[in-house]
Formats: sequence, structure tokens, C-alpha cells
Amino acid sequence: MTQTDELKEKKLPTWAKKLSGPATLIQFRGVEIFILGTAHVSEKSVEDVETVAEKWKPEIIAVELCPARYEAMKNPNRWKELDIVEVIKQKKIYLLMSSMILSAFQKKIGEEGKIKPGAEMMKAIEIAEKKLIPLKLIDRDVQVTLKRAWQNTGYFSKIMILSELVASLLAPGKVSPEEIEKLKQGDLLEDLFSQVPGRFEKIKTILIDERDKYMAAEIQEAMDHHPDEKKILVVIGAGHLQGLINQIPKQHDVAELVHVKKQSAIVSAIKFFLPILLIFAVIALFTDTSKKDVIMKSIAAWAIIKAATVGIVTAMFRPHLFTTLAAMLSAPISNFQPFFKPGWVAALIEAKLHKPSVADFENLAEDTKTFRGFMKNKVARIFSLFIMPQLASSLGTGLALWYIASHF
Repeated sequence: MTQTDELKEKKLPTWAKKLSGPATLIQFRGVEIFILGTAHVSEKSVEDVETVAEKWKPEIIAVELCPARYEAMKNPNRWKELDIVEVIKQKKIYLLMSSMILSAFQKKIGEEGKIKPGAEMMKAIEIAEKKLIPLKLIDRDVQVTLKRAWQNTGYFSKIMILSELVASLLAPGKVSPEEIEKLKQGDLLEDLFSQVPGRFEKIKTILIDERDKYMAAEIQEAMDHHPDEKKILVVIGAGHLQGLINQIPKQHDVAELVHVKKQSAIVSAIKFFLPILLIFAVIALFTDTSKKDVIMKSIAAWAIIKAATVGIVTAMFRPHLFTTLAAMLSAPISNFQPFFKPGWVAALIEAKLHKPSVADFENLAEDTKTFRGFMKNKVARIFSLFIMPQLASSLGTGLALWYIASHF
């Protein structure tokens, strides 16, 4: 395929003009592609999918899902099979946390209309299975998307994003069906994305623009794999509609779009040898007896301030006593030994001692409507214990350095 491949916009059928969401019919390389924009929590979007499938009779159905999300939607009892302790040990808690916060947020929005998040995608899947229409999952793997977003986000931006997500869950009030339908207004979404603050532009590129390119490449692959099929129905979130149209006629480097950076050998070596060097530096300082008293007081101040700061913040979430003590003990050495970060230690121990039940996972959206419910839910508590002791440890480092510099 070349950049000169022509994409033509075709006139929508009369019946399509009554759809609740934005829709576009294009022709590319001799194939008609009907792109239907939806809101993932809209009952009318489900009706739109049924209408297009019945009236237009697609020969391929493509949906904005990756295999992992597809399996999660097909297996509603997945929480029963999840071992959160193993998730933390494998360092996948960032991904689980981000996925569940998003899922809970969508579920909260969907409750007003009593519609499950992604119901329109499930309807498209059901139609494809019932009518034996080839089904194409075109979205990039959710873990790749989240890893790329996390790796390309600064420390303070991570804090801001997580705090805004949590705040959105705790925000009172209900979302009306009319407000849900506004999510499908193309102009509104384009205006929203055009005004993303500069510090979040990279995230917007990864979460939206890169996925547009990936989905365009997957549609091209479906066309190549099914050369005799000339009608493709694409069901995607309305926010991707225009971007997908722009990307369909272009070439895309899929390998680059799914690339996740690995930690360099140099960084790994620094993390391994730095604690050893610091220990030797402290030993060398102890050989200078004239400064031994100052060194001892500085080390004591460092340990007490770091432990106290982390301990106070950790205890706020009312975890097991051992969880708080372990976080406090790990705080002073976390700067020298990166394998004992207070957040990782606290989340892992709390998950072992107070393992979440299936109900904690399923009720995350409901429980996070109130502060009391948020504090009671074991999943929310583990997520909080993973994040907050880390932030408290950074704060403690700053306080300890200030105290040592001003007193010794």
C-alpha cells in the first residue's frame, strides 16, 4: 500500500442518518468501510449496532477491543481467577490499577442507563458469531498501551493523573442519559482533545493517536486477509472516528506502535551497584572519628523522619499493623535498595494479610462513590497503599535532607 491510495467518502444511506452516534461511510481500495462512533455506556449505541448490521449487512465486523479485553468481557467471573499477590509480585499492579479505575469509572457512568460498559461491542460480537461473520479485534493490547503511557509520563504527571481519576470516582451526582449521548458528539470530542494541556499531550498521543494508527493498520490487515469481502463494519468509540479515517489510507509501523522500552543495562547496573557504593561511603565516613557523632545523628534523623512520614500516611488507610510496620522499616533503606520500595512492600503484605474477595473487585465502582466505601474496599485500599507510601517516602526524603542540612 502507498500514500497515494485514494480514500473516498460516500453518502450515508437514508436510514443511517437516524443513528444516535456519528457515522461515516468511506471507500478504500475497493472496500466499503462503515465506521460507527459509539459511547461505551450508551443503550442507543447498542441499538445503532443492531441497525447497521441489519440494514447494511457487513461481511466483516471490526471492534475496538484487544484480545485481553475481549476475553475479560467474555469471562465476567475473571476476578475469581485473579491472584492479586501474584499481580504485585510480577509488577503488573500499575496495569491492573489503571484498568480497574477506568472500568469502575465507565461502570459508574453506565449505571444511570443500566447498561454495561462495552455493551455495544458485545452486541457486535454476538451478531458476528450468530451470523458467522468474520470478527476482527483491532485495538492494541491494553497492557502495551498502559505501559507506553506510563513510561512516557513524568513523575508529577503520574500523580496528577491518578489523583484526577480517583477524584472522578468519588465525585457525587449522577450522569444523565443526555450527558452520556453527548459523548458521541464528534465536535465536542475533537474540541476536548484539541485543548489537552501540554503536559498531557504525550499521553493523549499514546492513548488516542497511536491507537488510531494501530486500528487503521489492523483494518488494512483484515482487508488483505479477506480480499473477497467488500463491506466492513467498524465499531469504535466516537473519539476515535475522525482520527481513524485520517489514518486508514496511510502506512504504519506496527512494530514501533507496540514497542515497550526495556530498562537499559546501564540503568540496571546503577541500581545494583549504587546501594553498595553508598554503604562503602558510609563506612569510609565512620573511619573519621571527628565526624562520627554528626554521622550517627544524621543517619538517625534520616531513618526517623522517613519512617515516621511513611508510617503516618500508611496508617491513614487502616491496614494491618504489620503492613504499616513493614512500610516504615523499608522507607529508610528504599533510597539505597530499590527492591524495597514502601509502596510495593505495603501493597504486597496487605494483599497477603487482607486478600480481596470477588465482591471487592465487583463492587469497586459502587464502593468508591463514598469516602467510607473507598476506605472499606480492599482493592481500593491496596491500590492506595501502593501509591501513597511511595509519595510519602519522597516527601520524607525531602524533609530529612532539609532537617540534616539545617541542623548538622
